[in-house]
Amino acid sequence: MEVEPPEVDMMSVPDGSERALSAMVVADALRSLSEEHREVIEQTYLRDRTINEAAEILGIPPGTVKSRLYYGIRALRELLRDKGVAG
Repeated sequence: MEVEPPEVDMMSVPDGSERALSAMVVADALRSLSEEHREVIEQTYLRDRTINEAAEILGIPPGTVKSRLYYGIRALRELLRDKGVAG
């Protein structure tokens, strides 16, 4: 069975612009968070540290890191949803 090749002008070519735009929107949303929420998200998600490691670096109890992380991620999701990035 022969298949015709797709029209060249109809083919999508990934250029990375969608990913770059999403990264810019997320970075902007992170800047909108409080410093306390941004710090724990940076330490745990962006620097891949454990709750205990982040607590030691930030000089706060692990329970405080968990609480700030929970509320920070919640606020970040809401900001991204408002910007039309997250569903």
